[in-house]
Amino acid sequence: MGFTDEVNLILIGRLGKPVGLKGHFNLIAHSDNPSGFSKYKEFFVDLNGIHKLTLSKISKSGKKTLIKFDSINSISEAEKYKNLDLFIDEDNLPDLPDGEYYWKDLIGKKVISSNKSFDGYVKEIMPTGANDVLVCEINEKEVLIPLMIGKFVIEIGENIIVDWEID
Repeated sequence: MGFTDEVNLILIGRLGKPVGLKGHFNLIAHSDNPSGFSKYKEFFVDLNGIHKLTLSKISKSGKKTLIKFDSINSISEAEKYKNLDLFIDEDNLPDLPDGEYYWKDLIGKKVISSNKSFDGYVKEIMPTGANDVLVCEINEKEVLIPLMIGKFVIEIGENIIVDWEID
């Protein structure tokens, strides 16, 4: 099955190295709250084709988050999945409150300066710890704009209106 044949997959993290002998993985999450992954029951990986994995459990071990799937029960099985990207079906994402956005909804949006001096589009979003950064293509240049709503990002609607100057 291809990525778009049956489900629309959203990248949410990566399976790190196996932990222990029973098929647990260190979870490298693209989220501030990896324990929130427990609300999803089905995950997907691309291992010579798309494979569905059913969640067994998520737990904390110190600062690390561990994830376990029903069908992976040994370290030798887990080694096959090490360092693979982890996806969920887009249809399983919860609705967000007004004013909050998934990255997937912002990537590709047109970016316009509030004074109409430039426009471009969002190529990707980069996490920095303090706040995310819009990586935009503007006038054939890569421009980084902090994703700070109300300060640099004035409005998010059909387009993203920004208060930002470029050189």
